[in-house]
Amino acid sequence: MSTTKFHIELAAGQSITVGDTIVTLQHKSGQRARLLVQAPTDTTVTHPGRSPVSNPSAHECAPSPELGKEHTHGKHPVRRSTPTVS
Repeated sequence: MSTTKFHIELAAGQSITVGDTIVTLQHKSGQRARLLVQAPTDTTVTHPGRSPVSNPSAHECAPSPELGKEHTHGKHPVRRSTPTVS
């Protein structure tokens, strides 16, 4: 299998399409970026340190377990006092 590797620079709000999947850079702060991944339901989406997600729409706003910080989803803040270990 032949592969190609390249870098893409995006501004917040810009998207790229990979096959049938759209990846949008929603927010960038320091060395962290929030990406919105819109993929067909039969596409497996993986996240570092987590199990693969088969339904990306249910996962798109979930906070990263290693952060342990307040995360705002809509208007309701959600707090994690301790990181989740799997």
